[in-house]
Amino acid sequence: KNVNGVVINFVDLSAINKVELELLGMQKEKDDILDSFSGAILYYNPQFEVIWANRVAFKVLDVDASQLIGRKSDAIWRDYFISDTSCPAINAAQRGQTSELVAKGKDGIQWRLTTTPVVGKKRTLKAIVQFIREAD
Repeated sequence: KNVNGVVINFVDLSAINKVELELLGMQKEKDDILDSFSGAILYYNPQFEVIWANRVAFKVLDVDASQLIGRKSDAIWRDYFISDTSCPAINAAQRGQTSELVAKGKDGIQWRLTTTPVVGKKRTLKAIVQFIREAD
């Protein structure tokens, strides 16, 4: 039997589009807030790779996004700071508490690094946040 015809399904995408627009707005708002800080902010995943950084971080470390996103915290520590201590992101995560130290950058500036592990339920590491600003 020959059947001729077309089946057309209509799906209302307006609710999905509305949620997408709201999420984009929230992302933009988050970026605006974090970019308004005068210090650098680095956000690492549990494998200590940079997954997000504010504009100041790119300026402080004198890199663009392709050179920073995905980079390991210990490589950043080794390449941009002069210190005998080990990587503060790894140290803070291992201790499970915020650490603060002052280290000289290879630019000659004294930087204050405040590094905080972000933990979930059952104290599992979810991320690490690091603030870098000029030391007083």
